[in-house]
Amino acid sequence: MIGSFIPVLMGGELAERLQVVAEVRSWIGTPYHATGAMIKGAGCDCSTLIYAVYRACGLVPDEDIGVFATDWFCHAKEETYMRRIVRHAYKTVQAVSWPTLEAKPGSIALTRAVGSRVYNHGGIVTKWPMVVHALQPHVAEVNASTHWIWANKEVTIFDHWVKA
Repeated sequence: MIGSFIPVLMGGELAERLQVVAEVRSWIGTPYHATGAMIKGAGCDCSTLIYAVYRACGLVPDEDIGVFATDWFCHAKEETYMRRIVRHAYKTVQAVSWPTLEAKPGSIALTRAVGSRVYNHGGIVTKWPMVVHALQPHVAEVNASTHWIWANKEVTIFDHWVKA
């Protein structure tokens, strides 16, 4: 019971980061659905997971984010995924998240194949290199340095709390 009051007492950025980490971990086990689903325990994809977590923490407005076709990345010629994440999972009123070299709890990690022009997967950092992401069969916390979707790929960290 006392633990639930700790983030309130700490306030500010640390409390928000801890709230994001707790929220994303509460999605672990949610089935993966590449249909734009966004219901904890029922289904989500990697982009809707990020948006749903940030929305639940009050860091983004509640809005319709639409859906991606399941094979969108097969014919992507421009950076669509990152723009979707930046538009929906980062903004708070007029602010946006910024790329950073430091992966802190609550930061968003996006990955793409080395040499690729487009990001195709994302998750939320819990404690680097641990990332919670949505991928078949369900949302899981994985080690980004060894998990196949993250390891040997280009990973960019975006942070809501870093300002340009």
